[in-house]
Amino acid sequence: MLTLYYVAATWIQSWKLSSTLAKLKSVIQKDGSLVVHQKLPPYIFLSGTVPQQIFEVDSVLSKQCSNHSIAKIRDLLWFSENKKMVSIFPKQHLDISGWVSVIPGRTHLPVQIKNKKKAIASSDKLFVLLEADYNTCQFRSSYRSIEIENYGVPVAWHTAVVMSILLETDEMNLASLCVAFQNNVTLENGIQIIRIECKYFQLWFCIIFCVCEIQFLKSAL
Repeated sequence: MLTLYYVAATWIQSWKLSSTLAKLKSVIQKDGSLVVHQKLPPYIFLSGTVPQQIFEVDSVLSKQCSNHSIAKIRDLLWFSENKKMVSIFPKQHLDISGWVSVIPGRTHLPVQIKNKKKAIASSDKLFVLLEADYNTCQFRSSYRSIEIENYGVPVAWHTAVVMSILLETDEMNLASLCVAFQNNVTLENGIQIIRIECKYFQLWFCIIFCVCEIQFLKSAL
């Protein structure tokens, strides 16, 4: 019985991966962007002794993209209770001026990243914007956490209203990340992922080397 369950679970996981990969390839071939988005529940906080709720209206599109105002959702590719995967046109552009490079090796900024080398072929390379909400951090979270370095190479990061990480990856690794996102997974300490958005273009950086970090000052899209 357990063997039958394992075979069925493996087949379903394989089907999800191949289906997601096919949808991703289709969007890229049409020169669009793929977005996977999660709508988070309201925050609960205490105002004195009375619990209060804060509802946040969060768009499927990332406002960090320079052309988000003209973007349109074309296809709903997958959805669940609070998560969805859609195709966006035109292709979204991201300006990373002022972002900070991820320090090579093991680091704790912006989240814990282990010293793992994941080879990405230049012909298959694409860039992914991953956005997460620091306010959901729980040091005793019951969610299964994922390590983003298992899905690509963290390149740069930025924090403001949300925490943003630029990930260099390829189609197969991005499809695997999207499948993992369909389950109840988070970053470390229960930090909820809000959005995963792919941008299929080559970034060119003007880099200044400082004593302790590398800053990306300009990107030509």
